[in-house]
Amino acid sequence: MYRQQLTRLICLAVFAGACGGAPKRPEIRWRGVEASDSTIEIEFGRGQNGSDLLLSLFERVAKEKDLVITEIAIHFIWDTTRLIECTSHVLPKRSVQESSMDASQETQSWIALRRETHEVSEEDHICRTVSKQVILIGDREEVCSPTTPSACAEDNDNGRRRESKTSAPTPFNAVLATTKSCSLEPVQRVVTRYLYEFYEKWVPPNWVYLATRFKSPRLTLGPPTCTPIANPSSRSLSHRLVARVRRNGH
Repeated sequence: MYRQQLTRLICLAVFAGACGGAPKRPEIRWRGVEASDSTIEIEFGRGQNGSDLLLSLFERVAKEKDLVITEIAIHFIWDTTRLIECTSHVLPKRSVQESSMDASQETQSWIALRRETHEVSEEDHICRTVSKQVILIGDREEVCSPTTPSACAEDNDNGRRRESKTSAPTPFNAVLATTKSCSLEPVQRVVTRYLYEFYEKWVPPNWVYLATRFKSPRLTLGPPTCTPIANPSSRSLSHRLVARVRRNGH
């Protein structure tokens, strides 16, 4: 009789998200139309975790429901034999063409874009599937007793009070529910990255972790390009994320 109500209560109180899906994630929208662009810029330093960098942007965008993202560029300033800027774009996977994944011969001449494989020790957001048992208590039956009025909720028409009594034995069900649990952990692993990424101790975004926090298109990092900085004195030389956003419908 009360099984459905009990199930809802237990799902909410015992294991949030186990019975009705994960908590609702804020949505990050892309490609707004008919609006003027504005820019969000976030500076960062050496050893930056890419997931945390994108989260700081997404949290700002999600606070305003009508904002959409049109472009995200991540700029690294690298000083080797000359000062250069290496830029990658965060893109929805569907917009990345296979042909664009290979940098041009001219771009490959930059030492910063040499790909190497090394063992690294760093921190990253590791996500695991966690299982937990949820116990669902069975139905109750209600009877009236004139001898124990204090246990009843209210009088009935015959002057007797109603008592709630659990049927014996009480049926119950055990349900195995799963969810994703993510935490920032130290990891040691072998990775292949661009030389400038190793030098700056950059940890690329963990797309699995980001998907647990925000709803967005499937994202990826496009191939980087590196160009010399012609006039260093005229601009900021910090690593930075630059996002162009639009106010949709205004």
